[in-house]
Amino acid sequence: MLNHLTSEDNPSGFSSLNKLDLKVLHFPMIKTIPYSEIKYFDIKKTDFIIFTSKKGVKYFFENQEYKNYDFNSIKFICLGKKTEERLNEYNFKSAYTCKRNYSEMMCEELRESGVIDSKNVLLVQGNLANENLVNCLKRFSNAYRRDFYKTLQNKSENKELENLIENQKTYTVFTSPSSFDSFIKNYNANKTNIISIGTTTSSFIKDKGHEPLITSKMQSYEGISESIIDFFLKEYDYEKRLRRLRHNKNIRDLFEDVSLSKSDLIYPIFICEGENIKKEIPSLPNQYQLSIDYVNKICKELIKKKIKSIILFGVSSKKDETGLIACSENSIIPKAVKEIKKNFGDELLVICDLCNCSYTSHGHCGTLSDDDVDNDLTIKTLQKQAVFLAKSGADVIAPSDMMDGRVIKIREILDEEGFNKVPIFSYSAKYASSFYGPFRDAVDSSPKFGDRKSYQMNYKNSLEFYEEIQEDINEGCDAIIIKPALSYLDVIARVRDKHNIPIIAYNVSGEYSLIKAGQENGFINEKEIIMEILYSIKRAGANAIITYHAIDVANYIDENNE
Repeated sequence: MLNHLTSEDNPSGFSSLNKLDLKVLHFPMIKTIPYSEIKYFDIKKTDFIIFTSKKGVKYFFENQEYKNYDFNSIKFICLGKKTEERLNEYNFKSAYTCKRNYSEMMCEELRESGVIDSKNVLLVQGNLANENLVNCLKRFSNAYRRDFYKTLQNKSENKELENLIENQKTYTVFTSPSSFDSFIKNYNANKTNIISIGTTTSSFIKDKGHEPLITSKMQSYEGISESIIDFFLKEYDYEKRLRRLRHNKNIRDLFEDVSLSKSDLIYPIFICEGENIKKEIPSLPNQYQLSIDYVNKICKELIKKKIKSIILFGVSSKKDETGLIACSENSIIPKAVKEIKKNFGDELLVICDLCNCSYTSHGHCGTLSDDDVDNDLTIKTLQKQAVFLAKSGADVIAPSDMMDGRVIKIREILDEEGFNKVPIFSYSAKYASSFYGPFRDAVDSSPKFGDRKSYQMNYKNSLEFYEEIQEDINEGCDAIIIKPALSYLDVIARVRDKHNIPIIAYNVSGEYSLIKAGQENGFINEKEIIMEILYSIKRAGANAIITYHAIDVANYIDENNE
């Protein structure tokens, strides 16, 4: 026996339950009425109206003040298809319909889309809705909320429902916190199996001291029906054994859906002035500062191991206040690129990191003005450096400075100089991270004062990367780099879900050194840890990985194929 407690009458979403031997009964526990005293707002200044439910649509358009209003200048946004369908009944179209079912996720989706950024937004809700959604919307729009309907609880008992709960095994579906609140005031919730639609209702039920038997992931009738069917099939039909697909190695191999190949790997090389120099970096075991003659040797090894991509970083003893020292064909990286291209041609993809920190006397990533990095002056230096790198034969320019607007300026100067085929792989999401310590030792680029938090990103922000990446895409970048990788797998995954653009993840120096230290102390199995980390980066959605482990990984892949 399935009891459904709601103010709606027989929602069609429950029709799929007919395949189960369940009798579905509907008992209204709440009702809604129009809100008589709606706080004033100027609808003429409203750009968007957001509806989160069918009831919101109904009570808004049936409000006498707006029944005949001309909405030509206003756009509508709906939460879910059902709300959109109700809007259509009033002969209006949804300008944007959110696919995510929870209000909190709706906010994130709207934030990602940019649809309502800085716009005046009316949020239509009922009196029992919490403030979470409107507070979230206020972070990027001029949002305000108005309640257009009240939810009232049914105070009288239903004898049929009471008899069912007392005398039969029942499963009771609650579609809102208010329906459960009304129920427990009239009935004993301990005598029924509780089913919750969505996590908001589930959390409310738990707060009242009860535990839902089933909670649907989707906040819809279709979602709760699917969860109920899954539960009953699991409980009464068969016992699923997921281990069957893991019992045999050949079966495991057959269904693996994440791959890691040598062509995914980009190897970082630190290049210094001089000859016959191979100087190990103490904080980066087995990684070296190399003079150009030694770079040729490492390139031969990489080609032999079928690693096809490298990224170059300069180690310069010559520094100045602005980094202009790098803007010369005689600078270390242009000289190295010429030598690599002369000896190896297109056998290697040569990516050149573009930044000033290795070449400035103060260690910051650009030109200082009042002890702060001047965004626009820094970009001018980056433009010049990019041209010299392209002239030397660089295949890719990878700006890592995190200046605003640098991608479009670099693209413009490259095109003007005839390098329109040279792509830009921008470090679009580069966080102010403590994982960079060994790298800064390698290139002698630690800031002499302060830190880089005014231009690199704050790891405490969960949405900022969307805008950073969108800006670089709009400005013409060809691929994006996310740095670091391991602590930012969520960022990689969310970018992959939103954008169809190649993603490179930087498995940075601190991540590398942690593993080396763990192996040296006998705490971990280095090979297994490295492969697990790199597979996790690929699984999150990266197309390629910059990693100091590249040579080791190539060896592991060869061993596995033997």
